[in-house]
Amino acid sequence: MAVKTKEVKVNGWSIITNENSNVLVNDTGIVGVTSPTDITDIIVIILKDNEVELGRMFYGAKVKASTNKKVTILFDEE
Repeated sequence: MAVKTKEVKVNGWSIITNENSNVLVNDTGIVGVTSPTDITDIIVIILKDNEVELGRMFYGAKVKASTNKKVTILFDEE
């Protein structure tokens, strides 16, 4: 079964993640994305003009960034 996703726009970036994940944003471009099964598991990324910096990572998550300001963060939902 395919993972259901959602897209959230943040400062000109597209963040694509699991439908049940929370996306937490502050005004300096720091973004946290929570696991849909455990909100204490969070990936932190920092969005800059044309680059993204990975701050904190968890096993069981796939993170991909593309040159067109799109970041995909998908968690295993098992």
